[in-house]
Amino acid sequence: MQDWTALAGVVIWPVVVLISVFVFRKVLRNILSRDDLSFSGPAGISFSARRAAGALVEASQSKPAAGQLSDGDAQDQAQEVAAFVRRLRRSPRLLWVDDQPSNNRYETSAIESMGMLVDLSTSTEDAQRKLGRRGVYDVVLSDMGRHDDPRAGYTLLDWMRRRNDDTPFIIYSSSNSTDHFNEAVAHGAVGSTSRPQDLIDMILRSLKGAHPRLRWSLRS
Repeated sequence: MQDWTALAGVVIWPVVVLISVFVFRKVLRNILSRDDLSFSGPAGISFSARRAAGALVEASQSKPAAGQLSDGDAQDQAQEVAAFVRRLRRSPRLLWVDDQPSNNRYETSAIESMGMLVDLSTSTEDAQRKLGRRGVYDVVLSDMGRHDDPRAGYTLLDWMRRRNDDTPFIIYSSSNSTDHFNEAVAHGAVGSTSRPQDLIDMILRSLKGAHPRLRWSLRS
């Protein structure tokens, strides 16, 4: 009897493992595929989903009011952006306007690790000079208050829209309120947020809006 019991144990466990692998195959595939997306893009730009996800988590930790971002969610978001940027076959260029760019060092690291290029500007005037030539940037990011202008973000955005410059514009500041979001949209922005994960989502949506044929993601 003991021999039969031992034999049953030997036979049953492999079957249980096989069933478990089949039932949870999608979860296991996602886990095993994480961190696989890494490549060198145009102009030697290096992409790393793992590095991007780590920077996103650090960004959320540096801004507690924005809410904690889990490593799994950061990985998923980084891979979704990776898939799009890789298929775009070029490195999107972003202009980030903020008089204290060090406050966004983790977010900048995440964006660059996703294969994008970030140009920094610390004043509205400098940003206007850089935006003088159309089509240079795919997305413009901006804080709200700069120097002696508490609504500098809108100053730059309104200037762009008066020039019929429809480059996607995102406000990244300390507020995540619905009222501020709606106000930003009314001015012609994609939206406003204080959450790193929302920032990346808006950037991705902006790029997809400009390239509708490439609207896809690893989540589908």
